[in-house]
Amino acid sequence: MQTDKPDFSGSFTERWIKHVRLPLKTDKPNQWSFLERLERGRSLVLVVSHGGTKSWRALWYEAGKPKSAKLGTYPDMGVADARKAAGKFKPEQHTASKEAGTFTEVAADFIKRHVDKKGLRSKREIERQLNVYVYPKWKDRAFFDIKRRDVNKLLDDIEDDHGARQADAVLATIRKMFSWYESRDDQFVSPVVRGMKRGEYKPRERWLSDDEIRNVWAACDHEDLYRPYGAMIRLMLLTGQRREKLSTMQWEDVDDKGIWTIAHEAREKGTPPSLTLSQAARDIIATIPRMADNPYVFAGRGKKAFNAFSQRKAEIDKLLPTDMPHWIHHDLRRTARKLMTRRHVETEIAERALGHSIKGIQAVYDDPREYGPRVDQALEAVASEIALIVHGPDDDKIARIGAIHGA
Repeated sequence: MQTDKPDFSGSFTERWIKHVRLPLKTDKPNQWSFLERLERGRSLVLVVSHGGTKSWRALWYEAGKPKSAKLGTYPDMGVADARKAAGKFKPEQHTASKEAGTFTEVAADFIKRHVDKKGLRSKREIERQLNVYVYPKWKDRAFFDIKRRDVNKLLDDIEDDHGARQADAVLATIRKMFSWYESRDDQFVSPVVRGMKRGEYKPRERWLSDDEIRNVWAACDHEDLYRPYGAMIRLMLLTGQRREKLSTMQWEDVDDKGIWTIAHEAREKGTPPSLTLSQAARDIIATIPRMADNPYVFAGRGKKAFNAFSQRKAEIDKLLPTDMPHWIHHDLRRTARKLMTRRHVETEIAERALGHSIKGIQAVYDDPREYGPRVDQALEAVASEIALIVHGPDDDKIARIGAIHGA
């Protein structure tokens, strides 16, 4: 058994490392360090500790003071690999890694300096993804230690448990974060590269057929669904507006002429400033009672807007034919757009009615208010077409399509 620090030739060999052991006596040092010089200011260090642990470290100097960082342990990392790692070790990158901190710390800085600063409307979804999918895996990981294989492992786990689309949504978020940090630090290279995407997606083309419109419209009449969910479904068809906009419609947003002033958020695109609701749509709103102290037309609990979409959607699906293909709320928006085409509404007007962004020079010089009357006509055309689909060419029923529930 060795009792004194053994002689070292200055160059590590597998045989010498294999046999060197720290003495068991407690009055001896807790560890021995052996140094092999690689180049000026750069050395490979072997640290031998009690219990037989042997670890490799890279040694360099900053302002004349020695600094070191762990490279690996022996025998998992042999002599040749340790020399190679020490030769490639970049002290400045190690320093940058320590300054960057953990993934959680960088993520918090990203939200503060990028998401909040730009007022991104996706902040809530970004934070949800981080909390649900990323922090449980990387919360305390050093930001610089996250490698390409770690990203792929994270995405594989998400894909297995939650599907490829969710994995790609998380990929988009962390790609943005890594790219943001890369633009701020010379030493950092993003581990996200092309080819990591888990799926290929085509734009959804689902819309409701005439029979499906009739079935959904009739299902909305169910007493437990009509207020407020069934009424909202009918308004999605009649107006073609996004679910989020209709669900947050407030009583004060609709005047006595049926003009709906649509609330906007900062940086929001693709929503018309106001719409004149068709008579059918106004009649539906007239059937909805005001809830005390709740400002929303489609009221939820307390003073909040309705948000039980998944539960009510499942209930309405039970009232539909079992062979009806799967549909989602956004398909109603596409359906309204298709009905405009059927009524020969000009593409430009139909796009404005749905609130799609207008691109190019037209967006700069056109005054959207001048299109108001034609947009109103487009919505009336949709209401008329739905009346024909639901009731057939019966003038009396067409006039009363939006009448009080149950009529």
